[in-house]
Amino acid sequence: MRHVVGTAALCCAVLAACSGEGTWDGAMRDSAGVTIVANPAHGTWTDAARWRLEESLRIGTVEGDSEYEFGDVTGIGVAADGRIVVCDAGADAKVRVYTRDGGFSHAFGMPGVGPGELGGSAGPLFLSPADTIYVPDWENQRTNVYTVDGGFVRSQRAAFGEFQITLLQLTPAGRLVFQLHRTPMPGREPTPGQDVITAFRPGGTALDTLMVFPAGETFGFSGQRAELDFFAPEPWWTTGADGALWWGVSSEYRLWRFANGEPTQIVQRDVTPTETTEQDRENVIHGLAQLFAGLFGQPVAETAQQMRAMASFRDVLPAFQQLAASGDGTLWVQQVQPPGTWTQDQIASFDPDAGFGGLTWDVFDGEGRYLGALDMPDRFDPILFTPDHVYGVWRDELDVQYVQVLDIVKP
Repeated sequence: MRHVVGTAALCCAVLAACSGEGTWDGAMRDSAGVTIVANPAHGTWTDAARWRLEESLRIGTVEGDSEYEFGDVTGIGVAADGRIVVCDAGADAKVRVYTRDGGFSHAFGMPGVGPGELGGSAGPLFLSPADTIYVPDWENQRTNVYTVDGGFVRSQRAAFGEFQITLLQLTPAGRLVFQLHRTPMPGREPTPGQDVITAFRPGGTALDTLMVFPAGETFGFSGQRAELDFFAPEPWWTTGADGALWWGVSSEYRLWRFANGEPTQIVQRDVTPTETTEQDRENVIHGLAQLFAGLFGQPVAETAQQMRAMASFRDVLPAFQQLAASGDGTLWVQQVQPPGTWTQDQIASFDPDAGFGGLTWDVFDGEGRYLGALDMPDRFDPILFTPDHVYGVWRDELDVQYVQVLDIVKP
């Protein structure tokens, strides 16, 4: 095995020299059939080889044609012919289709409870390689399935009792994969929680359990009293281009790849833990206070005192935030932005569900080698990564939403 790894490393060095990329200073080893990829803190990109993100399309308007106005974009998909499909939970027709150059084509998914209709909290949206559209409909406890031309195919019921779905993905084979989480309740005896990643079996509502792991530790109850433990370990996962699962816990930069329920690879990156500062804590408290004061109509200062009573903080920030994978095997990992560096706008718009992810994303190649980091544009939230593009939502200074497409330029 050592000879094989050495040969692979030599080939990579030769290819990197030819392409203008730097050498990879990491190491690969086998441990009981699992390939461990140990990456240093720095990547292989040189200045000449570094990827860039360049805007190629923006869809939207401040006012005017309602077909180009967005209120609450919850999902984006791309059809085989390049058409862009957008789910907007704030629109009447919640699914809109645009040409590859941004022209409006058609819309469907009117509000209601009948076949093909969607409730007010529809989304996200997923598009399979066969151009089948899946839209979760939370109010009606189902997932609607459409063709890209707007034809209604079927609904899949999705009622899970005391469990809630916290994250959804779609595999290349068109299977909806989702995480089931049991929400802590006041008065319930605290017990170590277990989350489940499961999937619908093709053509039915029966479920296949793909993975079971400890639940996140941020939110809980002590008797009737809610408790928030910020920067506590939280699980993150995504589906890869080959249908495998990438999974990790935010307390360490260690990402596991699972295929058919078995671990096959571990990707690590050498990062120095960032200690939590007093400014980190204060900005989180003020962000929460502004959020809940607005919801309950009470003074911010009074709400901040309540938040301090229920919130605690870990000593170090999370190692990473969320994961995404593109069709060529590239793995994207969001870096954490220390709350102490937030602007006033970021404090005012703090969303606890969105976490502490920043604009910077680490990029790993299909073998798990760390290439380097890329910065997303300000006020941009990526939703979909493909081999050549990043699709997401950009907000202007008035918080108006636009669908934005970024080209991944690879010298």
